[in-house]
Amino acid sequence: TRACLEDAPVLLPFVTSGVDRFDNSYFQFLLLWHAREIELGQAAFIPTDVALVVDPDLRRKVQMFAKDDELYRRVFAKAYRKLVENSGTDCADSASSDRRLSALL
Repeated sequence: TRACLEDAPVLLPFVTSGVDRFDNSYFQFLLLWHAREIELGQAAFIPTDVALVVDPDLRRKVQMFAKDDELYRRVFAKAYRKLVENSGTDCADSASSDRRLSALL
């Protein structure tokens, strides 16, 4: 039990070989997992990760991001910008923030 836990391999979710890089490898690993082409210990996924490849509609998006790193970066940047610009604002500021965001896109 204690010795067993201490000797057990530690698998961290979301970790791929390039943990210090921002790229689409997460999506590539999800597809490898779904195709059962991944080695034990290469990556660990939690149920919400698995849902991305089990659901056909979500899997199509994963496939798009896995194939095209630039597409993934553009979509991520757009979503992140929207999140940041709309965080911590009151209702009056939200409408003007939406207009500013629309002008950027």
